[in-house]
Amino acid sequence: MSRPAISQHLAILLKTRLVRARRVGRERRYRLQPQPLEKIYEWIALYERFWTNKLSALGEHLRKPS
Repeated sequence: MSRPAISQHLAILLKTRLVRARRVGRERRYRLQPQPLEKIYEWIALYERFWTNKLSALGEHLRKPS
């Protein structure tokens, strides 16, 4: 991956507050900020429970003799 591509990715991550940057000498060091991902995880967890239940019910239905 090229340096400009990495810079573009880091700029997007900074804008979305998924990383934080700090200067150390001439370098910029980045640290993951996982808090914004918690909302996404909670949203996905609702669908995960829904689909787990639906797929379990489908599995039980398919295992029944016809």
